[in-house]
Amino acid sequence: MKTFAVVAMIVALRTLPAPAQQTAPQRVDSLRLGALHAEAERLDPRQRQIALQASASDLRLRNIAAARRPVIAANGQAQYQSAVPAVAVSVPGVTIPAPSKDTYDAHVDAQKSMVDFTIAPKQAVERAQLAESQAQVRATVFGRRQEVSDAFFTAAILQQRIAELGVAMTNLESRLRETVVRFREGAALPSDTASIAATLLQRRQDLYQAQGDRAAAIARLSELAGRAISDSALAVIPDLAEPVARALAGLDQLRARPEYEQFSATRERLALQGQIQVAQEKPRVSAFGRVGYGRPGLNPLSTTFDPYWLAGVQIQWSPWNWDVVRKTRQASGCRASTWSGSGCSCSCCSRCTPCRRANGPCSISRSSATGRSPRPPGPPSSSASRCSARC
Repeated sequence: MKTFAVVAMIVALRTLPAPAQQTAPQRVDSLRLGALHAEAERLDPRQRQIALQASASDLRLRNIAAARRPVIAANGQAQYQSAVPAVAVSVPGVTIPAPSKDTYDAHVDAQKSMVDFTIAPKQAVERAQLAESQAQVRATVFGRRQEVSDAFFTAAILQQRIAELGVAMTNLESRLRETVVRFREGAALPSDTASIAATLLQRRQDLYQAQGDRAAAIARLSELAGRAISDSALAVIPDLAEPVARALAGLDQLRARPEYEQFSATRERLALQGQIQVAQEKPRVSAFGRVGYGRPGLNPLSTTFDPYWLAGVQIQWSPWNWDVVRKTRQASGCRASTWSGSGCSCSCCSRCTPCRRANGPCSISRSSATGRSPRPPGPPSSSASRCSARC
């Protein structure tokens, strides 16, 4: 029994901390969640994609605007044909020239668009695509904030855990000293000292584990923020009472996350793409001109090289395109309805319940959800045929 008591006392005394030395007070850094969020987003390398996308979009806008400028092209041609037109009539005293079988032509064509209703919608779609791409990048970078929040609150929780373990160890050390004194006076059993010493050792092990985990969380924060952060830096829990109350008060109108900006940009792009389809149905007017030199020129009976020129106005209009434009607008409307959260408004989705059961869901909505090209609907069944009058 005495041997066990001596061992317990030795273990107990070794677990007691050494006397603290007087050191100069050190400045302790504080970690602010908002500042860490801003630093992590600013240093994210994906932020450079926003500037690169803007530069690429500016180049594409210039290409679209260049459609209003004249297009100049140089062409040349030399050919030999087996037969040429001939006049099988002989007139006394008149020689009718025969065209040459070899012909040569070199000319410069110029064309200038005068009326084109598709240029403005194309530019609007390009700007909408830029906004959508940049919003997608911001939504991706926004996930960096969650990583910062996880590491920050992990460090804060472990910081509190370390403080609690420090208080518990202080109490255990006081109890251990008291129990050692009582054991020397014969008022305590050796098991009492050993039990407190074992608990103190367990708490010290928990302290080392918490310190190691907190150092890992601080290292992750340092990597995300792009700067060195001391292990002794204190995580300051922000006061979220006012922001939470403000968010709850305007919950119906609150759309501050970048994902909502991405959804809005996608809906706008799809709507503007429909305007391009509408503009393609309108006529387009352009002026053209040609200056050339060849044999023959504009006179097919000439046998000499002659210069020539011509100019005119060209109109292009396709009033009938087999309903391709309307179907394309309808598909864009289905995709926009998918992004807006509303139901598809196309004709195949507005059927009655028996028709939907017979023909299945909308192929356009299903294809836009899966990213595949839509399939044409299959032949209607008998139930769908009976219901076609009501649909």
